[in-house]
Amino acid sequence: DSMRDTLGRELIGLKWETKDSIASTKEFIEQAKTVLSKHLAGSELLEEMLIDLASETGSTDAVMLHNLPMDPYIPSTPTDGTVSLHKPTYVAEAILLAIGELAGTHVIGYRSEKEYSNPWVHEGFPRKGKGSALTAPDGVPHHQDMSYQNVIPDLLGLICLREGQDTQVQTTILDTTVVADHLPSSIVS
Repeated sequence: DSMRDTLGRELIGLKWETKDSIASTKEFIEQAKTVLSKHLAGSELLEEMLIDLASETGSTDAVMLHNLPMDPYIPSTPTDGTVSLHKPTYVAEAILLAIGELAGTHVIGYRSEKEYSNPWVHEGFPRKGKGSALTAPDGVPHHQDMSYQNVIPDLLGLICLREGQDTQVQTTILDTTVVADHLPSSIVS
């Protein structure tokens, strides 16, 4: 817990000035990687798992990390139909983006996805009425995130900031290569 708290204090000071800016985002990620790398030093097993996760030939399909530092203040879920939480700090985002890069991948964003808060990190939560997978009021069927984009991410990082009202809701993660192996070759490209 003391390492988590120290890491959290260091990450809370990171600034992400312009989330629409690639340069600003790269700088934020580099700062986060520097802080996180210092705390992961000597944890070869975690580093190996992250690299294996990002490898096309790796055997790791998912990594679940617990006891990570969180932002000291998480605004309440919007009820007015807006989607951005307008968090004043970016501890969760720093961890998520830095871990992705430390796994050997490159974080990608989509300008068309700004309605979910910013192109790099999408904040999902339930809201009344129709919604996407990020904002649907009910369960969401299995799907591949961002499958409608020209460039589909190899990895998806998720971080939970608060438990929802329905504590039975689960996030199921499937390896799409395993799913593809069970589909007819006529529909797999």
